[in-house]
Amino acid sequence: MDWRLLMVVSVTLCACGDPTVVLMASGQDLDEGTEFEQRHVVEVKVSRVLATENALRPDAVQPLLGKRLRIPLKKGDLVLGSYFEANAAVSAMVMKKARAVTLSVSGAENLHLGDHVDLLAVVQDPQTSEWVATTQTQNVIVLSPGKLEPLKGGEAFPLRRVTFLLLSEEAEVALLTVRVGGLHVTLRNPDDIDVMEERGRATANTVLSGERSRVLEALRTRILAERAPSVPALPQPHVIEAPVPTDTAPVPVLPGKQE
Repeated sequence: MDWRLLMVVSVTLCACGDPTVVLMASGQDLDEGTEFEQRHVVEVKVSRVLATENALRPDAVQPLLGKRLRIPLKKGDLVLGSYFEANAAVSAMVMKKARAVTLSVSGAENLHLGDHVDLLAVVQDPQTSEWVATTQTQNVIVLSPGKLEPLKGGEAFPLRRVTFLLLSEEAEVALLTVRVGGLHVTLRNPDDIDVMEERGRATANTVLSGERSRVLEALRTRILAERAPSVPALPQPHVIEAPVPTDTAPVPVLPGKQE
């Protein structure tokens, strides 16, 4: 028997007799940045040669829940521990005189580490019992986007446990707002770090009467128009002009009787 054929047969027999191990594979297509959940993976039996130190085993799934994928995965791909974002210590990102505070907020479905947001307070006025909304804190940095909480009955938006970088006094006000009402976040452009001037608050009357709506609509239109990318002018069609006749030669005299 040819030695090359013998080698192929030997390798095949070794592979067939190789014991299997249980690893975790993606049970569906997952996009980059997906927050990892238990339902995203399934157990598969594979050859032990694939069980590298970085391969994800069933007992290692729990610590990775809530982390985000660094790369996209296709259904059936083996999951490796290096596919997830490393969680740096939050304390290392807190500057002196600032504090990291974790709050349950709405509107945070698309947040990422380092995003700049505004915190909108939605509370009930103790004097009139009217619900009001106002921008409480501006240009706040997200230290950790946290995890989504199950939607409870009566809630208009799903809540998410998000860690923000705030001053001590700001953290106190934000914590109290969550207890007596709620906080909603709005995402900023990363280059938009200006703090807007003090404004009024929105009430039910603001919604029903259309108060400020027309003024704000005109302001928004102007701001978007100033920041909209300029559209280059379309090239004009090239028109070839026909030459104007400039014949100045004398008119020939027809033969015949001349006067």
